[in-house]
Amino acid sequence: MLLHGEERQLSNILSVISSCSSEKGD
Repeated sequence: MLLHGEERQLSNILSVISSCSSEKGD
């Protein structure tokens, strides 16, 4: 099980990746 901090960090990373993917897709 992930620690709260790690889970939050992964969530942030996924958000950044999604943002980059959206910009590239545009």
